[in-house]
This record gives sequence, C-alpha cells and structure tokens, in this order.
Amino acid sequence: MRRAVCFCAFAVFGVIAAILPATVGASTTSAFRADLHDNLACPPGIDLCGKGVVHGYGTATATFTFFPTERVITLDSDGSTLRIALVPTDLSPPLLHGTWAIEGGTGVFAGATGSGVIWATETGVPVPSDTAHYVGTITLA
Repeated sequence: MRRAVCFCAFAVFGVIAAILPATVGASTTSAFRADLHDNLACPPGIDLCGKGVVHGYGTATATFTFFPTERVITLDSDGSTLRIALVPTDLSPPLLHGTWAIEGGTGVFAGATGSGVIWATETGVPVPSDTAHYVGTITLA
C-alpha cells in the first residue's frame, strides 16, 4: 500500500514537472496595430519624428531613419522600445507601402518578434512628413 501511494505521488510530480516548463516559457501572439504621425522636428541623424498610438499599449513617440530603414517606437507610459525594420514595396507618392519585421525591443517588448504590413500617406507639412499605419502580429516572450 505504501509503495502504491509513493508511486502515485511520484507520478503526479512527474506530470507537473513535464507541464510546468511548457507553460512558464509560453509566448503570446496577438494582433499589432500602430498609427503614427511623423510631423515633429528631429535631432541630427534621424529622418522623421512623430507621435501616435500603439493600440493596446498607449501613446508613443517614434523615430524613423531611411538608412537603415528602421522605425523605433517608444511608449510614453514606461519607455519600452520596439525596433522595427522596414522593406518598401511601393514608393509611389503620396501612398507608400511595405512590410515590416520586429528586430528587437526593451521593457514590455523585450524578446518580441512579429511582422506585418505598413502603408503611409505623405502629408507634406512639414516636409517630409507622413501618417503611417502598421498592422500585423506581435509575439511577446
């Protein structure tokens, strides 16, 4: 009888040990959407600067460089950053299209991966300026 109880206890602990690592390291994939307006003055070395909303995370500031083609989004709430690489697919003004992929992040975006599409409309005031929309998925560690 004592052996049966010990065997059952070991079996239960074995099942818990097998399940626990799978749930502790689980990641979450969800829809990602950001709407940014690049119309602010930028420091040297940055091509576009603006503000906007990362849906589900709040307001943010953003920078954009043409070489490399990269967007950095910083959440106003806690300073978490998301670094996104862009690949233009159609640069026919006033509409611009492309794809994006997450390169890295800090804070709530640490270890994030994801990708999607971008479309932007040149606004022309001030020059250069635009309104950009990012849609896709994000996976958080």
